[in-house]
Amino acid sequence: MKAFKIILSLIAIFAILLATQFYIQSLEPNPGIWNEEELKQVLAALSAKEVTISPDNVLTFTLEQGKVPFDGFQGKIALISGVLLDETLPVPEGQTLAPKLFQNAQGELTFGFSDGSQQVFQTSAQHQLSSFQKATRQIVLQIINGVTLGGVYAMIAVGYTLVYGVLMMINFAHGEIFMFGSYGAFFLISLLTASGTLPIPLVLSLLLGLIIAMVTSAVLSVIVERAAYRPLRKAPRLTVLISAIGASIFLQNTMMLITKGRIRYYPSQILVKGSIPLAGGVSLETIGFLIIISSVLMMVGLYTIIQKTKTGKAIRAVAEDNATASLMGINVNKVVVITFLLGSSMAGAGGLMVGLRDTQINHMMGFLPGIKAFTAAVLGGIGNIPGAMFGGYFLGVVEALGAQFMPAEYKDVIGFSLLVLILIFRPTGIMGEVLATKKM
Repeated sequence: MKAFKIILSLIAIFAILLATQFYIQSLEPNPGIWNEEELKQVLAALSAKEVTISPDNVLTFTLEQGKVPFDGFQGKIALISGVLLDETLPVPEGQTLAPKLFQNAQGELTFGFSDGSQQVFQTSAQHQLSSFQKATRQIVLQIINGVTLGGVYAMIAVGYTLVYGVLMMINFAHGEIFMFGSYGAFFLISLLTASGTLPIPLVLSLLLGLIIAMVTSAVLSVIVERAAYRPLRKAPRLTVLISAIGASIFLQNTMMLITKGRIRYYPSQILVKGSIPLAGGVSLETIGFLIIISSVLMMVGLYTIIQKTKTGKAIRAVAEDNATASLMGINVNKVVVITFLLGSSMAGAGGLMVGLRDTQINHMMGFLPGIKAFTAAVLGGIGNIPGAMFGGYFLGVVEALGAQFMPAEYKDVIGFSLLVLILIFRPTGIMGEVLATKKM
């Protein structure tokens, strides 16, 4: 029932956004709308006679045989809806200043002028339909961008929620662990492409980079847990929080010293290029498709490990009551280490994906995504793995859609405003916290 309500709410939100975008689109001036008199005047200048436009927008006229402007054009055409053409045509040698009339590949009635510009004729009704189609494309495109961004947020957010569920602490160094994963893959890929070409196939290179990114983040997280968190496991929460912030600053400055604070660029040989055409003129970048598929598969795999394996059962037992779990023979320290390994490896994979998408990385790249992922974990419900996944995608889509209706600079405001609203009106998150009664 809860899932049905969420789906229904999302459909309603999509409808509202579509209506808003359509309204904004319909307000834009469209030079493609010509009234009947203007159209008749242009056709008359081209020697057309008996020009009429029927109520169903069928244009008819007669003309003398062999008139150059009408070569290959039929004397009767049904005007169909279409978008304005942005591209221009080269001006043929000797073209006169008079406009020429022709049909484009879509069968639209088009005027070509001597400066190379094109003008599609549209009626007001056709303009409205065109605006609706364009609005739909824009909304769908932003949703795709949001799901791509949300996949990265979700992969980082599950690390926050795993650690919080087991230790009741926020690992604020998690964003820097994500950043180290991206750099781990970058150093490997730079080594592979030192000769200027990839010595192994692209798919194998990406897979190897993914493994290195995940291992780098996993090993680093174990070191951070052992050095910064384990000695303070029984300390007050504020002490652990300060330690986490200190670890974050330390890791950030360590990478700054290693890279001398310079921006690094992923080699062009490893970048995934191209796009996948979808319906309605919308296309999905190939790297975006890989991020969506990879994030979904990895999170499904993580959820399966937590729910279906012996290790996952031990993690859930420690999250429920670590003292009782210890009495039952579970090695709590080992479970905590495994928890950090799982969460940070997901963040490392996200680091590689961001590097491939943005093509550049720097030592500060982990801060904002880390905070956004924490916001996503809180939105979905801290300690709730499906909630963290949902929160990541939800936040990504909301940010992308927000950038459609307001300046892109304010997209960070949207995410943090959502966090404030959730904390005020539903502090347990959209899908609720999953915490033991004793810990609550």
